[in-house]
Amino acid sequence: MKQHRKSLLCAVAVLAAMLQTQPISTFALDPVTTPDDGTCGQYARWHFVRGTNELVIEGTGKIERDEYEMHSFTLETDVEVIRISEGIESIDDDAFKDCQALKTVSLPDTFVSIGARAFENCRLLESIQIPENVTEIGADSFAQCYSLKTAEFSGPIQTLEDRMFKDCSSLETVTLPDTITKIGTEAFSGCMMLHELELPSQLTEIGDSAFQSCSRLETLVFPIGITELRANMIAGCTGLQELTFMNPDCVMPTEHSAITCKVRGYANSTAAAYARQNRLNFERILERGDIDGNGEIDVADAQAVLMSYVAESVGKKPTLNQRQLEAADVNFNCKTDAVDANIILEYYLYNGIMDEPTAWESLYNS
Repeated sequence: MKQHRKSLLCAVAVLAAMLQTQPISTFALDPVTTPDDGTCGQYARWHFVRGTNELVIEGTGKIERDEYEMHSFTLETDVEVIRISEGIESIDDDAFKDCQALKTVSLPDTFVSIGARAFENCRLLESIQIPENVTEIGADSFAQCYSLKTAEFSGPIQTLEDRMFKDCSSLETVTLPDTITKIGTEAFSGCMMLHELELPSQLTEIGDSAFQSCSRLETLVFPIGITELRANMIAGCTGLQELTFMNPDCVMPTEHSAITCKVRGYANSTAAAYARQNRLNFERILERGDIDGNGEIDVADAQAVLMSYVAESVGKKPTLNQRQLEAADVNFNCKTDAVDANIILEYYLYNGIMDEPTAWESLYNS
């Protein structure tokens, strides 16, 4: 009996000695004792809320991709909601890439940039709203977000980078700011459910395969800044019913089968010639400023624009039809108002009365 007690005491003593010499850091990785918070940037901290699987990020500056696997949850499989507080300004490249359980993201108004591939392959993410102060979004930021249905931009972004929404097969609508001048390569490639997209009026460049396989896209209006349409831009867009070309000199595809739908453009334009050569249905756009379509730009046209603007200003329907509204938007800012009427009057004054040939651009850029 004494021998047994002596052995037991020895065992307890050895165990106590082991506990005293065991480094504290060893227990810090134990999932039972690991805290649900940490840093994810020089001045940014995260906190994981159990039960709701919500990742809350607070602080200032930039979010950097942290080794979340060292903590008590896994970023890629556990996080369903990301809520970023005011003060955070940007997300690092790959910050939330492959978060395959992520459904909701809330971005603060203090945001100014989003890194490349920041939300790539977040397969359950359903919508994204970009704050108004964001000026830069990296390539592939939302690529392969297969559940993404809507995307809304409100900030002064100038470039929609390459593969921004590539293979977002559920994407239906995208609201783009008018500040965008470039849409990158494969930006919307594989967006099979995209059926509506208004291209910004200041757009001047579209990359290869930008709309490839957007099979439900029905219409596209290429603004005056687009000087060339390459066949691969719209390859696989089998649902297209109408393409409109606001640039009368836009270089058309060399392939005869590149376009099979109705073409809209100005009389004597390259679009008109392409439609004629390929026996496509063609609809003539009214010449800029020629609201009544009589081939002349005069006081009557300016008066028609002004009357329509007044009607719309008091809550009534515009008195101009869609074709006339296109012709009335002489400064290409996607709205028809008193400014357009004034520009039409000036154009008539210089070109019709004073016989001083004057371009439209000189009237609204001066």
